[in-house]
Amino acid sequence: MILAAGVISFQLGRAVRSAEILRVRRAWYAVKDAPHDVVRAVRVGGSLTAVSVARLHDLWAFPEPGLHVSVAANAARLRSEHTRFVTLGEENDNSVCLHWRAGRGATLCIQESLADSLVDSIHCQSDEYAVILIDSALNKRLVSLAELQRKFDGLPRRYRRILARADARSQAGTETLVRLRLRAIGILLGIQIQIRGAGRVDLLIGDRLVIECDGHEWHWLEDSYEKDHERDAVLVQRGYLVLRLTYNQIVNDWPRMELIIRGLIMSGDHLFSRSRSVFRP
Repeated sequence: MILAAGVISFQLGRAVRSAEILRVRRAWYAVKDAPHDVVRAVRVGGSLTAVSVARLHDLWAFPEPGLHVSVAANAARLRSEHTRFVTLGEENDNSVCLHWRAGRGATLCIQESLADSLVDSIHCQSDEYAVILIDSALNKRLVSLAELQRKFDGLPRRYRRILARADARSQAGTETLVRLRLRAIGILLGIQIQIRGAGRVDLLIGDRLVIECDGHEWHWLEDSYEKDHERDAVLVQRGYLVLRLTYNQIVNDWPRMELIIRGLIMSGDHLFSRSRSVFRP
C-alpha cells in the first residue's frame, strides 16, 4: 500500500492504466501483491484489525468470513470492501465488522499493531475465542504479556479477566478450548507436561490421564499422524491413559467429551494410585 504523496500525477495515472498499481480509494494505492485483506480494509476507509490481522500473523484462528476494520470515531464516506464506488451497506453486505476508535482524524496506517488488534478482538469475539488468539500470539512470541497488560489496563474488569486466562504454553486453539472448559468446571490440569520417553503432552489430569488435542479439522499430515500414535502407544505402555480428541469432537461435540472426561475422573482412572479420589463438580 502506498500513499500517493509526492508522485507525479501522469506517472501515477500511467501506472494505474497499466495495472502496475491499483487505485483503492482517494489518495490510496496498492501494489499488485499487497495483502488482499489489507486492500479491502483501506477501501472501506480504515485499517485492518482484530481477527483479520491475526490471520496475517498466522495465529490459530477458526474460519470466519468477516473483515475487521478499525475506523476513526468521526469516519465518514465508508465504502464497500469490494468497490470504492459503493457506500458500505448498500450491497446488503454484512461481512465487514467495524471497530470504532476513540480518536478522531484520518486513517494513516493500513493495519493496526498485533497488540491493538488483540484488544479489538475481545469486543467482537467470544471470551474463549479471544483467549485463543491471545494464547497463539504469546506462544509465537509475537507479543509479550507485559505489552498486552499495558493495553488491557484501562479496560473494564471483564476484559482484564480474559487476559488473565491466557497461557503462552498452549500450542493450538483446541487445546486452549479444552483447558478453559475443564477449568471452568473445577478440573485441575497441567499444560504441556514433559513425560519421560514420550515428550510433552498437551494436558494432564491427575497422575495419568493424558488429553491430546488435534489442532486442525483435518489432521492429515501422515508423518505427524504416525508420530502422534506412536507416542500414544509409548504412553499407554508406561501406564498412562490417553484420550485423543479430534477437532470435531472439541468444537462440535464437546458436551459428550466432557461427560467422558468426568466419568474417567469419577472412577479414579486419572490416578496411578489405587486410593482414588472422587471428582465433585
